Amino acid sequence: SLLVVAVTSAVAAISHARAGRVQWRTALLFGSAGIVGAYAGGLLSHLVPGTVLLIAFAAVMVAGAVTAWVSGRAAASRAAPAAGWYRPRV
Repeated sequence: SLLVVAVTSAVAAISHARAGRVQWRTALLFGSAGIVGAYAGGLLSHLVPGTVLLIAFAAVMVAGAVTAWVSGRAAASRAAPAAGWYRPRV
């Protein structure tokens, strides 16, 4: 699955770069931070028990899901007309 993600991301990045929609400085900053963080995490992973890592990962996933759910509901409530109001499409 990592190969699929890498190829898809590369193709998308190339098309966006050709269209001038890539902020290279931001991409390099985030990419560098991700590489350093992944390497450091790999080196330090033996210091933390696997169960703790799994629980932390689950907590991050739950936080992300709740954030997505709340922001999705907020966006939907802004886009939806008030209750009882109806205007047919013509």
